[in-house]
Amino acid sequence: MQIITNLIENACKFTSAGTIELELRVHGEELYIGVSDTGVGIPAQQLPFIWSDFRQVQHRDGSYPEGFGLGLAIVRQYATMLAVATAHGAMKAMGRKSGSHFL
Repeated sequence: MQIITNLIENACKFTSAGTIELELRVHGEELYIGVSDTGVGIPAQQLPFIWSDFRQVQHRDGSYPEGFGLGLAIVRQYATMLAVATAHGAMKAMGRKSGSHFL
């Protein structure tokens, strides 16, 4: 539950206007959970680092968001502890021009 909560809270934090979507899909015995938003997005060059402790993506104006940069690191740690997504390699984070998508 903490994984989903952190992803949704992160989406809310970076989406001042637009949409946030929670996607649930069942395929056989596997459950896929996706969180997408139309917020500010994550620059492609930052994607490899967003799962790191204390990592924050700088805003376009040069400022940093509130918080400690632990939300996605906690998601990664819980997912690792629960062996989430190991059948397919890893969790995916996809940056877009507008918004982000986590699966």
